[in-house]
Amino acid sequence: MRAFAARIGLYRVAALLVGCALVIEVCRTQLFAGNTAATIACTLGEVGFLAAAAGVFVLARRSTRPHM
Repeated sequence: MRAFAARIGLYRVAALLVGCALVIEVCRTQLFAGNTAATIACTLGEVGFLAAAAGVFVLARRSTRPHM
């Protein structure tokens, strides 16, 4: 992950993680609409991707903030 972030930037990594969460959301609503277990699993997956994106975004903000 570090090498990938160094190559494309932390903000883009965060955007990719949010994109993954959106793909899971579309799959949940279109493919697994009637399956409760799949809906719960997809929701947990979305939360995981969004939490990871938030963590990467915080790291990106800290790395670009000027030091005093």
